[in-house]
Amino acid sequence: TIRHKTQIQNTAPSKAYTISKMSDVAENVKAVCEKTFAPTEFVECIDESDGCGAKLRLTIVSDVFDEGLLIQRHRKVQKALDVAGFGMDQIHAITIKAWTVAQYKKKQEKA
Repeated sequence: TIRHKTQIQNTAPSKAYTISKMSDVAENVKAVCEKTFAPTEFVECIDESDGCGAKLRLTIVSDVFDEGLLIQRHRKVQKALDVAGFGMDQIHAITIKAWTVAQYKKKQEKA
């Protein structure tokens, strides 16, 4: 789930509460990756920029990545996002983890 916390001030001066808001950019990036790299075992996109979508952490697990070096996987992801219209005006920084299903399971066993 892609969520971030936003502080909202209540009308009473002594009360503050927190609501959870979906990041549209992160949610849309996740949807693009699920479609482009299907079938996917796991896709997570976390907005680390307080909701504006400028800084994302993306994890994609798919056997589409069976062949190719890490840099080639990242380029595939970057190209898919570019084709979908996510340019530098929306995403300023993105951390990509693009793993095969076997790599992901191995990492899960170590955790």
